[in-house]
Amino acid sequence: MVASTHVHLDHDNCLETVMLRGKTEVVRRFADALIAERGVRHGQVNLVPVDADTGPGHVHSHPTS
Repeated sequence: MVASTHVHLDHDNCLETVMLRGKTEVVRRFADALIAERGVRHGQVNLVPVDADTGPGHVHSHPTS
């Protein structure tokens, strides 16, 4: 897992987001299992293809304001 968030929308509802990195079929299986959990009302998967080069020497920077 890369990151997750949990937000209380009201007394009865929460919003969960999970950012994952991995093989597409593994991410899809995880999402399908999570969406099938009791109490989950809505679920959606968004896949974003990225370059898999994250080994040693991988460098990037963020702009500063």
